[in-house]
Amino acid sequence: GSKVWHSTDKYRRVVWQCNGKFKGKDKCDTPHLTEEAIQRKFLAAFNALLENRDFTLEDTKELIARLTDTSRLEEEAARLHNEMAGTSQSVRALIDRNARSGVDQNEYECEYQGMTKRFAGLENRLKGIEAECDRRKIQRSALTGFLKTLTSTKSTKAPIADFTPQLWNALVEKATVNADGSMVFTFRNGIEIKQKP
Repeated sequence: GSKVWHSTDKYRRVVWQCNGKFKGKDKCDTPHLTEEAIQRKFLAAFNALLENRDFTLEDTKELIARLTDTSRLEEEAARLHNEMAGTSQSVRALIDRNARSGVDQNEYECEYQGMTKRFAGLENRLKGIEAECDRRKIQRSALTGFLKTLTSTKSTKAPIADFTPQLWNALVEKATVNADGSMVFTFRNGIEIKQKP
């Protein structure tokens, strides 16, 4: 997280350090970094990424096609919806039959519990599939933004010298600081580039 050192005097500066650096017995041994150092390392990693720009573009397009396709999931969701509708209809028919005729109540309860359990199972599977569809759509959006940023006119000519938060947000999935001060930038397409301290 970001911390402000010397907030009230002329030595004021913003640094980034582990939020758990001074918590507990085992202190975090990663060093603090200035915003300028992080930005400089990011630009170096991004420029290294641009050296293989054509490969990165093709690889990202392939990732989008392979990892974010929801067509099979949507087919399965439609099938589950139909099965749930059929199960729901069967439950209603069972309730009507019980109300109209003298059905053995133990038999009715057993059948009713089985159908409602089946419906709940289908509903849980459907929720899982819908969550996976949503996750893939978010991933598609992130990868598409990554691709768009990589192909924009500003970022096509290496080396890039100016840091912008928009560039960081569009390209970086996460940045990891190691104990030796090196950083590993994981870009949204999964490529990792390490920058020395």
